[in-house]
Amino acid sequence: MMRGLSKISIVLLLSGLAFLVILYFQRDGVLREKYHEEFKSDARKLSAGIVAARNLRSEVLSTIAQFFSSSLNVNKWEFHNFTNNMLSDLNISSICYFGEDGTTYKTLNSRRDNCGKYQRKNSSGFDKDTSNVYIFQDVSSVDGTKGRALMVFKFNSLIPRDLIEGGLSGIRINLRTSQSDLDSGMMNYFNEEVFIVDGNQNYYIEVTKPISFSSLTLSFDYILILTLFAALFGLVIYNVESALKREKLISLKVKKQKRAIERQFDEIATQKKIASQNERLASIGVLAAGIGHEINNPLSIIIGQLGKLKELVNRQSDVGERLLKVDKSVKRIEKIVSALRKFSRQSRDDADESEKLFNVSALFIDTVSMLKELYEKDGIKVLLLLSIDEDLYIKGDRGKFQQVLINLISNARDAVENRKNALIKVIVKSDSENIAVSVLDNGAGITKEDQERIFDLFYTTKDVGRGTGIGLSLTREFVQDIFHGKINVSSEIGKGTEFQVVVPAYMDESKKEEIKQEMMNQSVEVKAKEIKCVKCNALVVDDEEGIRELLQEMLMDLGINTKTAEDGKVALEMYLDDPKEFDIIISDLKMPNMNGPELLREIRSHKNLNQPKFILTSGCVNLNFEGSDKDVYEYVNGFIYKPFTEEQLIEKINEVLSNQELKSAA
Repeated sequence: MMRGLSKISIVLLLSGLAFLVILYFQRDGVLREKYHEEFKSDARKLSAGIVAARNLRSEVLSTIAQFFSSSLNVNKWEFHNFTNNMLSDLNISSICYFGEDGTTYKTLNSRRDNCGKYQRKNSSGFDKDTSNVYIFQDVSSVDGTKGRALMVFKFNSLIPRDLIEGGLSGIRINLRTSQSDLDSGMMNYFNEEVFIVDGNQNYYIEVTKPISFSSLTLSFDYILILTLFAALFGLVIYNVESALKREKLISLKVKKQKRAIERQFDEIATQKKIASQNERLASIGVLAAGIGHEINNPLSIIIGQLGKLKELVNRQSDVGERLLKVDKSVKRIEKIVSALRKFSRQSRDDADESEKLFNVSALFIDTVSMLKELYEKDGIKVLLLLSIDEDLYIKGDRGKFQQVLINLISNARDAVENRKNALIKVIVKSDSENIAVSVLDNGAGITKEDQERIFDLFYTTKDVGRGTGIGLSLTREFVQDIFHGKINVSSEIGKGTEFQVVVPAYMDESKKEEIKQEMMNQSVEVKAKEIKCVKCNALVVDDEEGIRELLQEMLMDLGINTKTAEDGKVALEMYLDDPKEFDIIISDLKMPNMNGPELLREIRSHKNLNQPKFILTSGCVNLNFEGSDKDVYEYVNGFIYKPFTEEQLIEKINEVLSNQELKSAA
């Protein structure tokens, strides 16, 4: 019979038969569980009916209370006529009224269950000895007389008799104080809702029935389920046999799909490596920004104090010469941090960076200056040769182009490392249509074979652990896709390598004066200016004591009366004490208790008070307010980066005081 079946089908068939046998012998438990669920459903309905009957009696008692409260003179005859019909309809044992003046009315049935037993009770409750439920309702008559209406009824009177007679015989209904002592040999339902409270004791409805069924037979629906299962199992075996026959026909397609999936997995692995490298580069950028912030705070103190010392010490003395050397070294640090700040700067709006113009000369001066300070410590000389019209611009993302330049100079550094007279040249030339950038080194050079693959993703000629093969691939992608240019490499073994980038040039006459001023600020120190504030009062807020003292001294020397605060919370209290006292507030960005943006928002929220000019200072490499701080640009009058000189501080204060409106950013 089984000769035509495969081994898989035979195993499935035997497994199915074994499952049917097990299922047959498990029928008793399944039916018991179903029977128990049906009992719980009926018990819930019964419990709900009992609760509804209790609520109905409570409503009746409220009606009686209203009867007393609306009648000035109620006699026993009226009381009996009003209440006796309720005794029979609702199966109530007794209805009584106790007035505060001693008046007592009782129903005729009170002889059987005297409600006077419960007259001194303070609240409704349950009498376990008599199974009586008693409830109270306070009464306040129109003539001012107060009393209490009381109703007594048996708990059994709440059980709907038609439900018990209609098929729930054998069920027992009780009031129980807890669920912990339920009989495990009973089917039970324990109502979670409190039925009645007697003092500190809660009573719950308990519905139980003995587990008396001992023999169960298969029901029609159970037989139907078994039949359907057998039919379904037979269909599964049929499909298995059909699938095995088709397997040979589709084996070639499966192999092709497998190869395609393997290629996709290889591509995913490649993308993961790129993502991992990008994440690492982002982490380095965050670390660099943090280092810059930590450098800038003490650097601000050093620069400020040096400025004051130079005013006090004769420049021709030995001390003066030493101070000039220290000042020169500090400016080197400031130059590096400034370049790092520009490299990490991000846009504060959602404009398309690919359509923006940026000045070529400023970018190369910033970038090469930053790398020159770092590389010359390793004996590598870096030269920048600019032969370019200052009116020429490049269109695209300034940060991406700077990354292209840094990648090329970094590769050149690796090529000349540990060589005598190591030299890197960056040559920038232009004509009316293009800007050409060449990065040359006197390293070992690159072979012809390597030059053909140098821009391939993950290809590198460096030792293991020194390179990832991503930098030049990204560089070519940026040059071609973002700046619509081209990149070439030429090299000679033993003499060195040259990478050349050529991109389109653009003109923008509107920015000519702006760029000239920017170039001038990088080479010429800003001269001191007269302060535009006469009899001004200022508040300096910073958590570093050295910076607070330095700023206070600078401002006091300029004739500005200055007070200080160690955090935003203290500054806010000083402002609220006398809002008209301060004309300008200079606050650090990051502080404990209350930071600069929080202080700014608090002050601007008091629109009816005097609004001082507000300058934020920060040692961060880059300011990029997001999330809850994005409104800072609407409220602040100006920003100034640490470290700053006294001249820069004067310039920023004059700029802020000249503007009568709140500015978005400096």
